[in-house]
Amino acid sequence: MNSTPEHQNEKLDRLLDETLDTLKEREAPASMLPNIMAMVAEVEQLQQLTWFARLRWPVVAVSACSVFLFTFYSNSLFQYLFNSVNVGTYAREIQDVNTSLQLLTALGNAFSKVISLVPSPILTSVIAVGFLFTSASCAGFGTVLFRLTRSGDSMTTNNAI
Repeated sequence: MNSTPEHQNEKLDRLLDETLDTLKEREAPASMLPNIMAMVAEVEQLQQLTWFARLRWPVVAVSACSVFLFTFYSNSLFQYLFNSVNVGTYAREIQDVNTSLQLLTALGNAFSKVISLVPSPILTSVIAVGFLFTSASCAGFGTVLFRLTRSGDSMTTNNAI
């Protein structure tokens, strides 16, 4: 009686081959080929687009970028507008803006005095919790944007095949 591991492997291979030979071949579903061909065509179309067109940015991301760029360049824009317009006609509005800035400065000074009265461990804990909340919010927002930019339906899985 030969019960070496090689002999047992040969028996197992033979049994597996016989079992697989007796199985009937199954046909692929009729919807499989059109789905695969559609996905291949979509990939080919994406490869022909420029890198910027392939991004598929959602409206939310484009809006957020527009707001960011507007706020980033707004100082230069306002300086250009003030230099190109007669400032004397807007003296009242400028005085109102200066009054508002003085009020904000006073509120900032009061806030800094209140913060200086808070014990250091409590202030550190509040800052840490705020940082963790902000980090989790950014991670969640990034995940949503990533899911929205993926191909297929938004926020769902792609079950094409």
